[in-house]
Amino acid sequence: MKRIALEQFGYDLRKPADPVLIVDSGETFVVETEDTRSGAVRTQEQATAEGLKEFRRNRDAGKFGSPLTGPIFVNGAEPGDVLAVSIHQIIPDSTGFTGTWPFLQPDWFTEPVTKFVDIRDGWVHYNDTIRFPVRPMIGCLGCTPPPESGKFSEPGPWGGNMDCPEVKPGNTLLFPVGVPGAAFYIGDAHAAQADGEFCGGGIEIRAETTLTLTVRKNKPERMTWPRIETPDAIGVIACSTHLEDALDLAVRDLCYWLCDDFGYDNLTDAFFVATQVADGRACQVLPNTPGPHVIRVMMPRDYLFAGRTASF
Repeated sequence: MKRIALEQFGYDLRKPADPVLIVDSGETFVVETEDTRSGAVRTQEQATAEGLKEFRRNRDAGKFGSPLTGPIFVNGAEPGDVLAVSIHQIIPDSTGFTGTWPFLQPDWFTEPVTKFVDIRDGWVHYNDTIRFPVRPMIGCLGCTPPPESGKFSEPGPWGGNMDCPEVKPGNTLLFPVGVPGAAFYIGDAHAAQADGEFCGGGIEIRAETTLTLTVRKNKPERMTWPRIETPDAIGVIACSTHLEDALDLAVRDLCYWLCDDFGYDNLTDAFFVATQVADGRACQVLPNTPGPHVIRVMMPRDYLFAGRTASF
């Protein structure tokens, strides 16, 4: 099985780059990803308040490589297609961290803070008395947007830094292809993260992810945002400056999907039924920032009617 090594991270979507790997549609491979700080803050000695401020200055000045790995080219992928990303396994590192910056909660923090944790035996050990289960996920992944979009790795129609807890083993993400070959990228793995990512960080980790990329031809005309397929539900991820607008965008795309593929005769029925049984849940909502903030809407498969007409 093909493997991309940890040292191959550094894909900056603002700059054209040769592929780090070329795969066929349906091929499974492994990616080792760096943590969200590009491996530059790995010890408590590096994570002092002054050290964190220096890291942020250096990062903003471009002195660190991007924490993302890519581009990964998929043979046969073209604009107008959909890239299906099936996640099979995420193996977290034994060390993780979370942290925050003063601008997120200025009445609580005057300096940046980082907390390191141990990850072992299926648990995140926050300290001697608090632990919680490992729930591995990928925070940032997608297809490289077309240059004319003006988009890069921020959350958007082609994927990006969505921080969606549903991007986890057993699920498949669907992304519109923006450029020939798809130029897929991945990074920002978390050992755990609740809905909202309130402090601005999950349990950030290095990780080893096994995934399959499959090209689906002929993107649905009304697909405008990344979609999710899970064993129990389907969903849509959308973003906007205002969370209520992100919710509306996700709901609209979901209702189109219900009508196009799952037996709903009209948008009214899709909208009304989704309102009763689908869940709108925040992914990334950063306080005191303009966003974009990210939300997902998940529809249980019990209310899908593929191949037959819904009866109401």
